[in-house]
This record gives sequence, structure tokens and C-alpha cells, in this order.
Amino acid sequence: MLSRLALVAALLLGATACSGSESPAPTPPASSAPPGGAPAGTIALLMPGPPSMRSEAFDRRSFTDAVAERCPDCRVDFYDAREDAATQAEQLAQATDAGARVVVIDAVEPLAVVNQVAAAQDLGVKVIGYDTLLEDLDFYVAYDREQVGELQARALLKAAGADDLVLLNGSPADAGAVQVKAAAHQVLDASRATVVGEYDALPDHPKDTRTWLSTILTFYPPSALAGVYAADDDLAGTVVRALAGAPLPVTGAGATLAGVKRLVNGRQLMTVYRPVGPAADAAARVAVAALTGGDPGGPTTTLDGVPAYLLDPVPVTVDDLGDTVVRDGFWSVDEICTPRLRAACTRAGL
Repeated sequence: MLSRLALVAALLLGATACSGSESPAPTPPASSAPPGGAPAGTIALLMPGPPSMRSEAFDRRSFTDAVAERCPDCRVDFYDAREDAATQAEQLAQATDAGARVVVIDAVEPLAVVNQVAAAQDLGVKVIGYDTLLEDLDFYVAYDREQVGELQARALLKAAGADDLVLLNGSPADAGAVQVKAAAHQVLDASRATVVGEYDALPDHPKDTRTWLSTILTFYPPSALAGVYAADDDLAGTVVRALAGAPLPVTGAGATLAGVKRLVNGRQLMTVYRPVGPAADAAARVAVAALTGGDPGGPTTTLDGVPAYLLDPVPVTVDDLGDTVVRDGFWSVDEICTPRLRAACTRAGL
């Protein structure tokens, strides 16, 4: 695979970083305290908020139920960062101040919570990365990121062939996103496809991503491209808007509602589904063991020195929706098939 680094470097010089918004005030956690008496211990679940695959409806309920099954006297405090990294950093400190002995965190921006994670561990708190990988975590529970990148790259090559591609990766500050990128590259680099532009998107600088896409599509209009690799469904949405209707295959991951709808209307090639139930159950098992001194079971592997419990992700195309996200109740047909999509849903068998 060829890489035109000179062009990419020139394009990157045009990117600018700016952020002036204030963080929303932290909100009190929702709690699942056991009825009557003091809890055996508190586990804090910190989620990034939308568009994180319906964290309130699925992760919270699934995790809380799995904890209660293993430890009826344990308490779960739930924090929603509302997509704000500074808020989540404050919530992590708030959780430990409130007495949490185990913290399970899916970070908005991993580097933004590094100091708070270290401070919590200095207090003896066990910190579990939930789809968030940082050095020195006590445990890591996630769907296998390498498999995600491989599934995306193979799907793109199958649809696009050995022609010119654009790559839009996740944040370089997210170790998990770096894993996905490396795995995708391993597949793409072994092919005859040519990467004509590549960009690592920062979640808190969406304007920079849009600017880069606009620039690369000026040099390489959609008619000259075979496809676009997008690391997740949110980035896929940015790509689809930039393409302005051009019918190019675009990858994604996360099975967000917007991403699933794009599968139905043919604007997105595929997504990668990470069922909440198995992940929440694994995280609960590890969290309860960390709290009670039990055995969480042997890890799948070790990543950056962290014991890692990895699950297998599921590739999803429009043909698979009924047997995956719909069957699991992750998204209902009514949620997917809005009036504008009813004809497309009928063609897809939904």
C-alpha cells in the first residue's frame, strides 16, 4: 500500500485547535443502593454520555443488574459526563470522595482523567477501564480493538478494491483508538490499496476534522476515491456529510442509532456492534471481585501491563441488523425505521 505523506503533512499544517466552552456543572450520581442497612461497598460507574451507545439505558442497567446478582449488598453510583471531559474528571474525584472503592470508567477523553485515576489509586481505589485503556489501570474490560480495526479494513477492501482510500482515525490520545488504527493498517498495508490522505481526529476539535476532510476532498474528490475508512460511527457521520451524497463505502463502529440508520439508507457500509450485555457482565464480575477480594478469572491478555478481559465484536451490515441490534433490543425497528426510512427498512427486511 502506498502512502502520500507529503500531502498529508501539508494538509495537517492547516489544522487549528480552539476550545472556549465552559464545562457543565457536575450532577449528583444516580445510585442503586441496596434496601436497608449499609452497602457492602460502593462501585462507581462513570460513562461519557451520548452518543456512547445508549449508556444510560443499557450500560447502567446491565451493569447494575450484574453487580446485584453477584453482590446484593453492593451499591452502584452512576455518573454521566454528558460528553464533557472536564466534568468527568470532576466526577471521578467526586466518586472517590463519596466512598467508592472501585471505579469503572469509560472516558470521554482518556488523557483528561489520568491525574484523577492516579489520585484514586493512591487512595487504594481500584480503577477498571471500561472500553478505555490507560497505563497503570488495575483492569481493562473491552471488546477487542484489534478485531474492530481488522473487521473494518477487510470490509472496506472488499467493497472498495485496491484503489485510493482516505482514512479518518480516532483520537491519538486514546490507546484503544490507536490499537484500532494499527490493526486496520496491518490489513490495509498488506493490500494494494493506496492511502491518499489520513487524519487522527480529536473529539474535542470537530471543526479541525471537518476542515481537513474538506481539504482532502478538494485534492481528491469523491469521484476519484474508492472509499473512506472512518474509525467509528460519529466520524462516519462527519464523512457522510462531507461527501454530500457521493456514494462511497464508509466504515464505522459503535452501532449508534445514526450509524444504523445510515446502514439502512445506504450511506454507510458497515458498523461494528459491541453488545452491552456481555461487556457489562464482564465489567461487573471484575468490579465485584476487586471490591470483595474475589477471583475475577484469568484475563484474556495483558495490554500495556494491564490485565485485559477482551470480548469479540460483531460486524454489522444492513443485512445483519435484524439478527443483531434489533434482536438484542439495542435499537427497535420503530427507532430505526422513521417515516423517511420505511421503504428502505422494508427492503432490508425490518
